[in-house]
Amino acid sequence: MYLQTDLGDGVFKPRSRYKQPRLYLVSVHWTFEVPFRKDFEAFRQELSKTIRKLVTAEADKKEIDSLLLEAKHVVTALKDVHGQLLKRKSPRLKESDPVGINATIYFKKNDYTDVSGISVYDRN
Repeated sequence: MYLQTDLGDGVFKPRSRYKQPRLYLVSVHWTFEVPFRKDFEAFRQELSKTIRKLVTAEADKKEIDSLLLEAKHVVTALKDVHGQLLKRKSPRLKESDPVGINATIYFKKNDYTDVSGISVYDRN
């Protein structure tokens, strides 16, 4: 038996055989300048301070610090960037010279909260 409703659809609708779309990650790509520091730890702190200004949630700011200061894969990539900047011959960088950095921040929510990762690399 088939029941007709005012909506024009029957009581039973066939289910879609496809899964509903689901958000996996949202990424934001930033280009900015930070003061160069010859000491890696000081450079990392400057970078962390700059990126913290880009995120809004307090928990995300702590996550950014955690990723930049403790996550092994991010620290390794950051050391490579710092090493390239130290080796630059023309122009040779002095303390506090602005250096261009690219960063991609990955979020789990589409309102740009809940940081899940970060990639940092030299802009040049």
